[in-house]
Amino acid sequence: MNSKKDYLIVDLDGTLTPSDTLEESIISFIKEDPIKNFFIFFLLLFQGKENVKEKMSQNSLIEFENLNFSKEVVSIIEKKKKEGSIIILCSASHQRQVSKISEKLKIFDYAFGSRKNLSLKGLKKIEYIKNHFEMDSFSYIGNSKEDIPIWKISNEAFIYSKNIFFRVKDEEIKKNLIFLNKKVSFFEKIRSFLKALRVYQWVKNLLIFVPMMLAANFGFSSFLTSTIAFFSFSLISSSVYIFNDIFDIHKDRFHPRKKERPITKGEISIFQSLLIFILLLSFSFFISISFLPVSFFWVILTYIVLNFLYSFYFKKLTTFSLLILSFFYSIRVYAGGEATNLDISIWLISFSFFFFLGLSSIKRLGELTQLSENEILKAERGFKYSDINLLKIFSLLTGSAGCLLLAVYLFSNQAIEIYTNPFYLFFIPFITFGWFFNIYKTSVDGKITDDPIVFAIRDRLSILMGTLVVFFFIIAL
Repeated sequence: MNSKKDYLIVDLDGTLTPSDTLEESIISFIKEDPIKNFFIFFLLLFQGKENVKEKMSQNSLIEFENLNFSKEVVSIIEKKKKEGSIIILCSASHQRQVSKISEKLKIFDYAFGSRKNLSLKGLKKIEYIKNHFEMDSFSYIGNSKEDIPIWKISNEAFIYSKNIFFRVKDEEIKKNLIFLNKKVSFFEKIRSFLKALRVYQWVKNLLIFVPMMLAANFGFSSFLTSTIAFFSFSLISSSVYIFNDIFDIHKDRFHPRKKERPITKGEISIFQSLLIFILLLSFSFFISISFLPVSFFWVILTYIVLNFLYSFYFKKLTTFSLLILSFFYSIRVYAGGEATNLDISIWLISFSFFFFLGLSSIKRLGELTQLSENEILKAERGFKYSDINLLKIFSLLTGSAGCLLLAVYLFSNQAIEIYTNPFYLFFIPFITFGWFFNIYKTSVDGKITDDPIVFAIRDRLSILMGTLVVFFFIIAL
């Protein structure tokens, strides 16, 4: 072939796409049949990475539409193509995956990937390409330490990397490197990690303090225990958010808001995400075992197991998924009671279940009003656009039932024995229903894009109503 031609060789994982296609293939494979495929993957690991690649390429290739692509890299490719360069996609990923992406993008002249007994990693890429082309010089776009020897012998050395720990020590290579993206600072990476934890969602875990407040048990010991339980539950809930973001990564890329999440965008790799998940889980379990009653540990263990089941099996079961979401709210109240060894009235549990069932319905209602019919189907929540009216009725009925049960609890003998001025408790159910109806109407108007409780902490009217509830509780003591 003509040696005078210019060549541009492009890496795939972490370069053309910020993601790792093998990691995403493994996630897709496990998600298809979680229990069975997890054990298959575990057994494949003992047979070596090449066997994992081969199996994934046969069962769970990542569709072109499910990937993000680096605009800066695509821009250089298009520029070089206009200049007449031969563009080659060459990757350590499997040939089937590389070919699939190349065929869809239609900007590559050739595409080479690994297969059994051939791993195109590092300088092996160049050796393989030179066996097919009379290539004297070339440009290369890469992202990792394996690419350093290639940059050393390339005519132009382009780098696209979001890895803050990656450094090129060779000053000669470093001097010639052309950075295609702005270097990600340590603080930007930390910000991405915190964003992935969704710390703002921790406001829901304030429900842990409800048993202590309703029992008017404001002693230091109860407050300290509830605070420790709050942080333990917050870590476990953040681990669930990470887990869900990993396994919903392809669906979330079609969602107008969720596509901006760090894991979905590739700012945090799946491997890094799994490490964070394990750390959060470990810290939460450590706190609960070390400082809280053993019953609290069983509560958060139940919470995490149910979340796994919800993510893999229950999410598509419309009504049942709402019941599970309501349970996830209510279990926080129950966890607060277990942490402080306070008895929880059956009326309080009943109120929590129905009230949060209403809020869960509003959450789904908010999602449906924000998405197009096509986006709703891709979200795979089991709901259809035609379910909106049903959700409106269901949320109003269950939320109203919850407020009625709150009134029954506050006027019960148990509550009257606790409070010295129980008359003031009379106002609380009405304020609560007013808040619920306001949230409902705001959701119907399409103004709630997140969890209703998270919305409430930013909404002035909700803050005012919450303040009034606390005020009446205080003067009732």
